[in-house]
Order: sequence, then C-alpha cells, then structure tokens
Amino acid sequence: MSFIDIRRALEFSSNGIFKNDFVNGVFVASEGNFEMPKNFLLVCDEGTKHIALGFGKPLVISKPDINSVNSIGKALEGMEGVVAVGSGSVFDACKLASFKAKKPFVGYATALSMNGYLSTNASIIEEEGVKKSCKAHLPTSIFFDLEVLKKAPLKLTLAGMGDSLARASAQADNLLAFEKTGAQYKEDLFSFRLPSEEFIFTHYKSLEEGEDEFFLQLLENILSSG
Repeated sequence: MSFIDIRRALEFSSNGIFKNDFVNGVFVASEGNFEMPKNFLLVCDEGTKHIALGFGKPLVISKPDINSVNSIGKALEGMEGVVAVGSGSVFDACKLASFKAKKPFVGYATALSMNGYLSTNASIIEEEGVKKSCKAHLPTSIFFDLEVLKKAPLKLTLAGMGDSLARASAQADNLLAFEKTGAQYKEDLFSFRLPSEEFIFTHYKSLEEGEDEFFLQLLENILSSG
C-alpha cells in the first residue's frame, strides 16, 4: 500500500493521539492516491459502490447488521484483511468482522458523517432488530480523499457536524461525574478540540462553498472526538 501527495498530517492534543501507536496513520491526500492492498477483501454499500469499483470487485452489504458481519467474516477466510469503503455503516460491519477474524482492516472514508472512525466500538443491528454497541478494534490506517469528502451528500456532512456538538454534553457529563463521584476528569481532553469546533461553527458557510480548510477542520474534530 502506498500513500502519496499527503496534503496535511493530523496531530491532536498535547500528547498526540497517534503517538500511542493505536493507528499507524491517518492519510489526507488528493484524488487518486489510494492503492488497494493485495489479498484484502473490499467491502462497501450501495451508496459507495461507485467509488469501491475503482479499486476492485467489492462485497456489497446493505446495512450494519449481524448478517453483514457474518458475510464479511466468511469472505475474509483466506484473506489477509479488509478494506472498508464508506462511512459509519460499512466501517462498523468491517470493524467487528475483522476483529472477530483477528485480521486488520483499512478504512477509505467517503463522508465526514460521524465521529466513530477512531472508536473501538461497532454499532451493529442484532437479529431482533436492536442496535448494540460491540467491542471491536481500530483500523490500522484510514485514508481520506478531500475531493471525495466534498462530493458526499450534504446531509452526511451535516450529520458529522452534529456529532461535533457532542463535545459539550460529554464534557458536562464528565465534569458532573467528577463532582459527584470523583471520576477522573481532564479538561485538556476536551479543550484541545475547541479551535476546530469554533472554526466549524463560525465558518459553516464554507461547507457549501466546498473549501478545503472547512473539511480539514471538521475531519480533525470528528477524529479527535472518536
């Protein structure tokens, strides 16, 4: 796998999220710089099939349910890992399936629609139709193409902005737990996100104009909040 023409390296907080080696890399590059790793399963949904076809023949799933997880797991037999092309639904299904198979997965994100890209949890619809948060693992690396992100449906990007608002309520909950129960509270885990948060909600008109900096700031915010 090769990643070229990196436009911006992402560093978060005073400690740096990636200095803990949880994720090998988050790559932000221009269009056409993703190379499909050999002997990896390619997975997408109907909405991202047109992008995935540029990398190979994908396994197409309909939703992040246990049947999709099992289908990915079966297809992973004899493969080295999986590449998820999409956003929340595809990532969650691939995240859990690869975790169960004890194989790595690489993400190719197509929308800034949620803040779970760097979350170890996977939201999966169980057989009874109830969505459950399951323990999984992080991707080994994630690729973000600015041109692809800017072409995502507006409602998906707005959903990502909505997830960005979770910082305020999460910080309030954490502070209340600290005051009532003595739970650990570190303000800098929240405050380092404020610059990107302020930029997003004071330059929201830049979204419609498709400005790179807006998408980079939103990307930084949702990744760090995951």
